[in-house]
Amino acid sequence: MKKTFTIIAPDTDCGKTYATARMMRDAISKNINVMACKPIQTGSADGKSQDLDFIFKAADLSVPQKIYEKLVLRTFSTPCSPLLASAIESQSIDLDGIAEKIREVSQDYDLFFVETAGGIYSPITESATVADFARMLGFPVIICVPNRVGAISLSVLAVKAAIAEGLEIEGVIFTQTIKPQNETDELICKTNIEQFQKMTGVKIIADYEFNI
Repeated sequence: MKKTFTIIAPDTDCGKTYATARMMRDAISKNINVMACKPIQTGSADGKSQDLDFIFKAADLSVPQKIYEKLVLRTFSTPCSPLLASAIESQSIDLDGIAEKIREVSQDYDLFFVETAGGIYSPITESATVADFARMLGFPVIICVPNRVGAISLSVLAVKAAIAEGLEIEGVIFTQTIKPQNETDELICKTNIEQFQKMTGVKIIADYEFNI
């Protein structure tokens, strides 16, 4: 059975790329036909995606250029929301067209990840956010949350937002985007997960330690 997931987060720098890389690497180790894409990338030019390049490097995966071009559809050099980047660089974003192409290419794989840009309400166009894009794709979402102080509120807010937007939640991944420095940090990371599960009942897919 083919499985495709959209990777979202409550904010930028929440570990989406890191989590996607880990899931890719784990799937490859099990000989699963897996691929990831970054359909819209800001802060990266010339049709390249620094996030997707990181994922492929971490997964030790070499992707031919003709396939790569199907996985990165719009790039902007300005590191900001897609809406602002497209305005600054005088380029348009055909979100319907992008969603259609992603749904098409995902059919070539047994497991496929779509990493979004920014947070769940980051604007992509004047009328659409990341949440809207995720709904357009129609795939279950995996929510990434940075496992640090504030993670409980962030994770619960993200779940409530996803539910309000009509998104099917596959589960949540906690990522240690900041390496714990002492026993207190480690306790915070542990209790964040326990409290989140008590408050939401949402499945926890993984708790990735900082090791890539």
